[in-house]
Amino acid sequence: MKDFAGFQLHGTQTEKNLNAALSGEALARSQYAFFAEQALAEGHESIADLYRRMESNELMHCKIWYQYLHGGVYPTMVNLQNAVQSEMLESQKLYPDFARVAREEGFEEIAEMFDSIGAIEHSHANVFLQAMSTLTQHNAGITHVPDTMPKDEYRCMFCGATFAYVPEYCPVCDAMDAFELVNDFIY
Repeated sequence: MKDFAGFQLHGTQTEKNLNAALSGEALARSQYAFFAEQALAEGHESIADLYRRMESNELMHCKIWYQYLHGGVYPTMVNLQNAVQSEMLESQKLYPDFARVAREEGFEEIAEMFDSIGAIEHSHANVFLQAMSTLTQHNAGITHVPDTMPKDEYRCMFCGATFAYVPEYCPVCDAMDAFELVNDFIY
């Protein structure tokens, strides 16, 4: 964490405020993306454009707060490692805990969605691990990348759920005709 004129940010109220600001801006960015989609569906293209512009502003605000909290964006390999850690935390701890609590409180449908999204987060970790391996090989001058990705796996382009076949619709996000053959190789 960055040192500010001799003051350590870690553990301060300012650090908590920066985290809250980052979360708030990230939520606003997501909301504006949803709102733009709805405005476009209703035929309000200029309002959708307005939301998209504000969404872009919110992303920049996120970047500013992120840089204060983390000292900037790191080299790609470090970012990939951080992404793997984050996705594994979500898939192995957070979402299973969230699902357990939802079940205890009688919200089975929500618990099942936590389970489904947790599985998607786990697949994200695997994709980032593959990217780390590919980047390491590329940096070492190895030009042939072995084909280790599963065969005939399809991913929903909206939520990231993966399937061995192309389903009629995505059981996670209800998207139709939104599947792509997995091809996550880099270089």
